[in-house]
Amino acid sequence: MTTIAATPRVRELRVQRGLTQAALADLAGIARQSLIAIESGRATPSVAVAIAVARALEATVEALFAGDAPAPEAAIDVELLAPAADDRVAITAIDGRWIAAPLELGDGRGRMIAADGVLIARGRGGAAAIEPLRARAALEDGVLLVGCAPALGLVADRLNAARGPGRFTWIGRSSSAALHDLAARRAQVVGVHFGGDDERTLARVRRALPGRDLLVIGLVAWEAGLALRPGAARPRALEELGRPGVRLALRERGAGIQRLFEAAWRRRGAAAPATAALHARGHLEAAQAVALGAADAGLTIASAARRYGLDLLPLGRERFDLVIDRRDADDPRIARLLEGLSDGRIRRALAAAGDDAGPCGDARRLVAA
Repeated sequence: MTTIAATPRVRELRVQRGLTQAALADLAGIARQSLIAIESGRATPSVAVAIAVARALEATVEALFAGDAPAPEAAIDVELLAPAADDRVAITAIDGRWIAAPLELGDGRGRMIAADGVLIARGRGGAAAIEPLRARAALEDGVLLVGCAPALGLVADRLNAARGPGRFTWIGRSSSAALHDLAARRAQVVGVHFGGDDERTLARVRRALPGRDLLVIGLVAWEAGLALRPGAARPRALEELGRPGVRLALRERGAGIQRLFEAAWRRRGAAAPATAALHARGHLEAAQAVALGAADAGLTIASAARRYGLDLLPLGRERFDLVIDRRDADDPRIARLLEGLSDGRIRRALAAAGDDAGPCGDARRLVAA
């Protein structure tokens, strides 16, 4: 029979699930003060309360409250992929180093992902220490898919739903930042697009990764443009975006769609509007800003606009490619990803989300000069 004991494992799993104390208490049907006492070890829950908390966390009573549970993993030194506002991270192992990516990156969806660890100390130059929330063997199985396309999250979800090497997490980053991560060996799989022109994308990859033997693999193509609310008084042509009072959700410098936007203005002999209501961190965030009324127009892609019921003022068609160092192609985790891209189920899922899955799995070898 399981002995019910107060334990910090409730807090660990709550944090991993991305739940606040108030949210977990509500799911379990107990008072927040009771949950605080359980997490701190000041109170031992009744059997009924233990069962309710375990169900809310989708765990067993034994896993949460057994007195003979294993000791937590020791802290791990990591390199941060980017500055972190949130303490929750996803983790991968590359070349004997631990890389941690803050889960708030990319369209706000990170808070819905179970964390691999929690930051407990931060040093200089991106050094940090984390408290792991998984066994080390599970952490070593992690793979970060770094790039701005929501399609990366869909691919991660599909791969994680089946058994096999690799546990995949989408981390939202601009194309320029993603290439920088690959060059620094802080990521193994990155996604890029640079303004619609395929040759321009390949040239940027060559410049960012000189002398590297690379695989460039198609994932999706899309129509990029400005999301607009249907029926609202709004800009109907690019030139109208510069008029007073128009609020724009633009993207950060280095984002492929931002380059496409600026190039469209240059073709008209003018500079793009310099001011913005906000700078979105991803395609979904830009579309959401328009849907919520925080912006009149937002730089995004057709599938993101469609998700929020928005119209799209087209700027151009783009292809989104994955870039992988050739030396990683034999890693069982990466090999499984590459095999998955030829799976008709992933292609159908990408198409159902609103992207053109025609390029999916189209591989080219690129030796950067």
